Amino acid sequence: MRLLHGTSERDWLIIQQSGGIRDPYLTTLETVAWFFADEAADTARSRPIILEVTVDDTSKLEADLPMFQEPIFEAVEEMGYKSVYAYHQAVKEGNVPWPRDLKDWKTSLEVIKSVRYRGLIPPEKIRIYERLR
Repeated sequence: MRLLHGTSERDWLIIQQSGGIRDPYLTTLETVAWFFADEAADTARSRPIILEVTVDDTSKLEADLPMFQEPIFEAVEEMGYKSVYAYHQAVKEGNVPWPRDLKDWKTSLEVIKSVRYRGLIPPEKIRIYERLR
């Protein structure tokens, strides 16, 4: 399974030198990956980059509960909501499927388009997907 991870070029160098990326949040949406790449780049004073990660062991995937609780606009827009407020209203009304537990990564990926990988993804399973030039 191929997923995206937004980060900074500085952090990409660290990932390569340290032997991989540990416990990353991953997404299927470029817009979400870019959001987090921009955040990481601002923090690192670097340029944003999106990495493509190959996940072979899906038993290490978890639901991205923080994204369900406080989603970014790019994720709720993809779900068809006009605002984060509208998403929260839909949650209150019981209209948003919620993961049964932390291991319900399939619901997380289907609904919010994001999961967490618990473990180390080695550099050979990571490649540059896109970067700003």
